Amino acid sequence: MKPEGVLILGIDEKDIRRSYASPSDRTTILVVNSDGHIISDTNGSWIGKPLGELPYFTRQIEDPDQIDAAIEQSKWVFSHDQSLLTGWHVLVLQPRGDLLSQLNRIKWITALILCLTFMISLIVSWSVASVITSPMKSILSSMKKFQKGDFTQQVSVQGKDEIGQLGSGYNIMVQRISQLIDDVYAFEIKQRQAELKVLQSQINPHFLYNTLNTIAWTAQKGGEHTVAEMIYSLSGIFQISLSKGRDDIELQEEMKLAEHYLFLQKMRYRGKLTYEMDFAPEYSAFKIPKLLIQPLIENAIVHGIEPLIDDVGFIHVTVGSAEGSPGMISIEVTDNGVGIPADKLKSIQQQLSWAAPQPPVHNESFAVLNIMNRIRLFYGEAAIMQINSVEHFGTRVQLLLPEPRR
Repeated sequence: MKPEGVLILGIDEKDIRRSYASPSDRTTILVVNSDGHIISDTNGSWIGKPLGELPYFTRQIEDPDQIDAAIEQSKWVFSHDQSLLTGWHVLVLQPRGDLLSQLNRIKWITALILCLTFMISLIVSWSVASVITSPMKSILSSMKKFQKGDFTQQVSVQGKDEIGQLGSGYNIMVQRISQLIDDVYAFEIKQRQAELKVLQSQINPHFLYNTLNTIAWTAQKGGEHTVAEMIYSLSGIFQISLSKGRDDIELQEEMKLAEHYLFLQKMRYRGKLTYEMDFAPEYSAFKIPKLLIQPLIENAIVHGIEPLIDDVGFIHVTVGSAEGSPGMISIEVTDNGVGIPADKLKSIQQQLSWAAPQPPVHNESFAVLNIMNRIRLFYGEAAIMQINSVEHFGTRVQLLLPEPRR
């Protein structure tokens, strides 16, 4: 274990320099041995010189361990490390101004990117806002025209979002309002035409009643009591039907009219028709639209009783409180006629279930749907009309009308 000699290896400093090629001209890399002498640098101009001659320090140093404290940090950005194997020190320096210039460039690039992003965001926001507000502006413009009386307004709003649903609801609302206005206008025209016809006829109702009563008195005086009763009933029907031009009458008057009509029909269908009427007196003064019960009785006779063969028809008219429906008055017309076929009954019931019944397709359902329309106009949506029928066994029509507040 005695030293026999010394082995010396020589390495060209340029080979060491190539291993750490400088990333830029302004970056300086130094390799310093443990004695404080420079053994390699970026340009090769400081090789062999002591560390204290370098211009990077604020004071003179001789020991490489003093590098971190002596570097002039206001001018230089540096990195210092020592190899555990060789004990050499590696020092990398770069002018602070170069880094700041790069940071300034990054700052301006960042500012430019922010400006471009802001402009793009404005454009995108404006486009999105236009897509959202354009339908709203269209609906608002249409509403202003609608307020001025243009009831043909419609907006073309696509999509199933809230705006699309709003536009669709607005279109439906305009259509319904326009339809209601047309219906009211047509109703007023028909009413004016009816009034005009009454004025044109110039028939004095009192003259008609007095004439019929005179004929009835004459028939009774001559012993024709049945004829007299029929004429009295006909006179009562005319008197109640005209009722001085009123659109609504008391329920007791409507029941008298129905009784007069049933009596006349009984005389017409001798031996084939009987009837019964049950009326709760407490509803005598209840107001109903004129000619509400008589068309139901006529329907029962024409479509239910007349087709009967070898059987006596029976009609039962009932007026009272509705069972199971508090606050409602029930008017029922029941017959034991031929009934309604299931398919036709289903069609009529379907039309009655609509909020606004459509004009009837079949003449058989005209009176029923007409009454449904009238009670809806008179009482509102609370009024109900129900039809139940069994073919070959009979039919029951029930009106449920809200009782007046007391």
